[in-house]
Order: sequence, then C-alpha cells, then structure tokens
Amino acid sequence: MMMIIRRCLFSIQICLAFSRNQQHISSRLSVLTRRIAMPLMMALSVTSPAEAKSDFELQRKAYLQAERALKSGNLKSYQSKLQELNDYPLLPYLKYEELKRDLDLSNSEKINSFVQIYADAPPSGWMQRRWLNYLAQNQQWDAFLRAYEGTEEHALECHHRTALLELGYPNAAFQGIEQLWVVGHSQPDECDKVFAAWIKSTKFEHALVWDRLFLVVSNGRTSLADYLTRFLPVAEQPRVTTLIEAHRHPQRLLKNPDQLTLTDTIDARIYAYAVTRLAKRSPELAAYYWQHNQQALTLKASDRYQVMRYLALKYASRNLDGASERLSSIPERFANEKVRTQRIRTALSNQDWQSVLTWIQALPKEEQQEPRWRYWRARSLLERGHQQAANTLFEQLVAERDYHAFLAADRLEVNYQLGHAPVAVTSAELQALSRIPGLVRANELYSLRRYTSAYREWNQVISKLSGRQLIVAAKLAKQWGWHYNAIATAAKAEYWDDVELRFPLEFQPQVTLAATQASISPAWAFGVLRQESAFNQHALSSAGAVGLMQLMPYTGKSVASELGERITRNHQLLDIQRNIRYGTRYLSKLLKRYDGQTALATAAYNAGPTRVDRWKTKLEELPADVWIETQPFSETRKYVNNVLAYTIIYENRLGQKDNSLISDFLPRQPMTLEAQTESQTIDLSYRQNTTHPKLKLADNKEQQP
Repeated sequence: MMMIIRRCLFSIQICLAFSRNQQHISSRLSVLTRRIAMPLMMALSVTSPAEAKSDFELQRKAYLQAERALKSGNLKSYQSKLQELNDYPLLPYLKYEELKRDLDLSNSEKINSFVQIYADAPPSGWMQRRWLNYLAQNQQWDAFLRAYEGTEEHALECHHRTALLELGYPNAAFQGIEQLWVVGHSQPDECDKVFAAWIKSTKFEHALVWDRLFLVVSNGRTSLADYLTRFLPVAEQPRVTTLIEAHRHPQRLLKNPDQLTLTDTIDARIYAYAVTRLAKRSPELAAYYWQHNQQALTLKASDRYQVMRYLALKYASRNLDGASERLSSIPERFANEKVRTQRIRTALSNQDWQSVLTWIQALPKEEQQEPRWRYWRARSLLERGHQQAANTLFEQLVAERDYHAFLAADRLEVNYQLGHAPVAVTSAELQALSRIPGLVRANELYSLRRYTSAYREWNQVISKLSGRQLIVAAKLAKQWGWHYNAIATAAKAEYWDDVELRFPLEFQPQVTLAATQASISPAWAFGVLRQESAFNQHALSSAGAVGLMQLMPYTGKSVASELGERITRNHQLLDIQRNIRYGTRYLSKLLKRYDGQTALATAAYNAGPTRVDRWKTKLEELPADVWIETQPFSETRKYVNNVLAYTIIYENRLGQKDNSLISDFLPRQPMTLEAQTESQTIDLSYRQNTTHPKLKLADNKEQQP
C-alpha cells in the first residue's frame, strides 16, 4: 500500500516536471500536487523506518545501474531502470544528469519544471546555474531575466547585469556595480561587457580605480594592476609604478620618497601602504619612517589610524618596547577588537595588573562578560591584593563550562561544573524531521558513501531551521551516528548543555587502544580529535590535513616510517584506525619532547614544534596561564584552551577515577640547574595526574565548528 501511495505522489510530480503543455496547465498541476501531497505525505508518515530502508535497499541497485547506463549512453537500459525509481529519494540527481545532456530552448518547460519541483534539492540549483549560463551564452536575455532569481555567483550576477543592459535598463545594470568591481582579484570574463559599459558611462569615477589598485597590489596581483592602469587619467598612470615599488621595495621608497608629493592624497596613501608593507618584517624601521613624515601626509583619519593600528599590533606581536604606548594611543572609535584584546594581552605579558584591569573595564559590556576576561579580571584583582573580590569573581565563574572556569575552580579548589542537561525530544519529533526530503536524501547519499553530497543536503536543510527544530536535528544526527553534524547543529542552535551529544565517545576502542600503546592519556587523545575534526572522519582541510586527527601527509608518512609501514597515497590516512594510531603516536613524540607538558605538546600539534620552542623561552618570566594567554597565534591560543578543557570533559566521559586538574596540564616554568640535576631520576612521562574531587558532568560554551 505504501509503495502505491509513493508512486502516486511521484507520478504527479513527474507529470508536472516533464509536461510539454502550456504554462497554465503546469500551474494547475502544481496546485493539484500541493493539495494532494500533504495527505499523502501524512499517510507516508506511518511508514516504519525498517520498511523505508528495505524499499531503498531494493532501489539502490537499480539507481546505480541507471547511473552507469546513462553515463555510457545506453538510454534504453537507463529508461528501463528509471521505471523502478519513481519514488526513490535520489531521483533528482539522476534526472539532473539526464537533463544536463540536453540543454535546449525546446526543453525550457521541462527544465523550469524540474527546477521548481526539486527546489529543495541541490540538483535544482545546479540545473538553474547551467540553464542560466546556457541562456546567457545564447543571448536569450528575456528568458534569462524570467529564470533569474538572484545568486552569490559573480559570473551569473554579471550575466544578469548584462541582460538588463541589453534590454535597455542601464541604470539597473549599474546599480551597486562598484561592490563587484572594487575587489583585490580578477572577476570572471562574464563581467567584461557590463564593466566596459559602466566605465564608459558617467557613473564611473576614477577614484574607484585607486581603491581597487590598492587592494590588487596588496594581494600581489601586479599584472592586474598594470591592466587597471589604463582606466586612470594619463597624468596619474606613472603612480601605479610607484605603488608597485612600495609593494616590492617599501624601504627603498620610504628612504627616498622624493618621487612622492606627501600632501597629495594618492601619494600619501602610497607612502602609508609602504609603511605597513615594511612593518611586516621590520616594525621598528617602519615606525621610524612613519614618525618622520606622518604629519605631512594628507590622509583621512580612518586611513591614518589604520596604519597606527597595524604598527601597534606588529609591535605587540613581536613583544617590542613601546607596544603598550602605541596600543594606548589609538582612540576608542578606531580601536577594533584586535586592538582591545591585544592591549590586555600586552599588559599581561608585562604583568602590569592595573593596566589589565583598566583595559578589561574598557571593553564593551558584552565582551567583558566572556569567561576569559572575567577570569583575568579576577586574576588581576588577586595580584593587586584584593583576594576577597577576586574570589567572588572566581566563584561566579566556576558555574560556567569553560577552560577559564576550570582555572577558576582550581584557584578555589572546588569541583568543576560540567552540567550535563540535555533537552528531551520525542520520537515523533525525530521521525517528522527525518522525513524532510532533504534529510531523506542525505541519509541515502551517506549510505552510498557520497559523503560530500550527504553533508551538502544536511546543511541545506539545517540552514532553514531554527529554534527547537535545530535541537531536534542535532539529536537526529546523533541518532544516525553523524557526530560532526550533531556537534555543528548543536552549536548553530546554541545548544550547549548536552555533553554526551557534544562530546561523543565514537571510536572509543580505537582511541583507547592507540593511546594506551602510545603511552598517552585517552582523554587527551579524544580532546585533540574533538578539536581537530569534531569526529568528521572524512575531513580534508584546505591546508591538506586529513581525517579525524587532521594529520598532515608529511607527518603521517614520517610516523608510518617509524612504525615500519608505508604510505603511498594520502587517501590511506583517512583510514580510521591508522589515522588515530598515527595521530596518537605523534602526540606521544611531542609529549616526550616537552617533558610530559601537555599544554606545550598540544600547542606543538597545532603550530609546530619550531614555533613552540621559540615561544617557550617566555616561560622563564611568565606564569603558565599568562604564557598560554599571550601566545602570538590566536588560533593556537584558542586551540590549547579548547583541547585542555575537552581533556577534562573526556576524563569524565571515560569514567576515569583519578581525574586531573586543568592546572596539571599547564606548562612548568624552567627548572634551576640544581632542580634539573635532581629531576634526572624522575620519570617525566605523561602522568595520569593527581586526584581531584568528584566531577559534575559539563563542558564549555565557546562556539564549536
């Protein structure tokens, strides 16, 4: 019975999709479909998951056979298999592959119907883009405008503007075009025609050329800068060569600025650009040239303080004398978040506790409430001798689930509050959500191991949900074993308190075995894995990192060689067991390199040992918590905070009896020569750490991937 209902519904959709009748007939069919679909879908809702799964398993083989037949051009076999798939959820993917082979104006009705019927499926968008490009290439501008519904793709946007231009609407074509043109890179060839018309019009201003030139040159696109020169007045064109010289040889230009007229607005911008360019490698030298000529420069206040802001941040990142003064000299209206937070970190690095307090109090109220700044406010008060006030703030903070809250708890010697408080959802809610067509397709794509397409479907559905629907979706993802999606969806819902959902124990046998063999804590291994990939076993980063532990191929091959194994293809690192084994082995190496200091090894896993070796020299003069807070890479700072907090949470999740203090993970200050001699008899390998009062289940509220 259920199969009959499904085929009835899909038959109506197919009629609508491929009818060659007039538009009003399609419209009536669309209304009819909507009227009939709802009761039919309600009937479908009583279908058991087992029955649906069984149906799909029977159709999956036919779907794959139809795909192969279509790809090989065996249309007879394809049409035969297609008859078995009218109610198969991945039918839109198959029909897309069929339709894209036959883009033609005579098929416009069929194509438009496909786009409308499967509007919730990615193939609809793919077909829409292909169809619009076809119409543009064939200069079918009226049809293009009828089919166009807006896009973030610059090529299609330019086709749309060209259509408006060709049909006699130049003002509409040029509206907002500056945002499309003033960018630091080349735009698609599809934009050339409308750009050329705009540049010849009275709407175009030469000042925009300079705005774009500065962006282009800062991106190193000097050949594009040469091309853009033609759009300037002849008298201004030689200045482009000067701008390029400022990019390539900033010190040379700053040392001999005679070719610049510093009171001229463009030359002043070129000089300022040369200063920021030089500051990347020599902040002090750049500051010298800036100080020497800044008063003569004709700059807008925003441009002037942009240079000062850049110099101040460079001084701070290099721990140069005068960083505090430079940061303080920037007026609040020109101080962005980087400046505000760097003021605090520079004060921490100098252990200037009064300035730490001053700059925290200068933060916007919302930023002051972040656990990080609440902790450092309390720490500053403590260092200033106000212990009671500090303890009051620490007591308020320990109720949070956060790295800094855990540090506060250690200060007070009280329990961590891990507050596991999941929201209950009903089976009816889960079933209703799981029947959303996009999620049905996502599940089936995952069954076919088409993970990218599955995640795309999931994300497209999730982008349209809100509130409780997102919480239900996170629970559904957990039920399906899609832990990455569960974590990401919970973060989107700001659903922080379901610790079991946000910190799953997936792959526990593999992690426990590999960590034990590598002589490291399984909880730490889980903490790194959670931060690196959030349990996405298929993760591939833009930098090339692979799998659950986000191994770089070089690291994976190095570890493989140490183990007497061989990696011939990076894809091999996606193997779950191998990835975890290699990742834990590398963590073990780092832990030994840093004498069992978890924070240093964690930082090195993220930023590399060379950088950490350089940074750790500051441990001689800074408390451990200050050292972590003042690490120069914001990514590594957040990474270490998260991993250490996650390790605490996973100790609890794993039922570890002797739980650690987060303070145990912080780096130790270098020992004196006498202490080093004494320590030679001490085993400095990873400790399972000290006994801690019984934990209450919870986690930290920073936003997750």
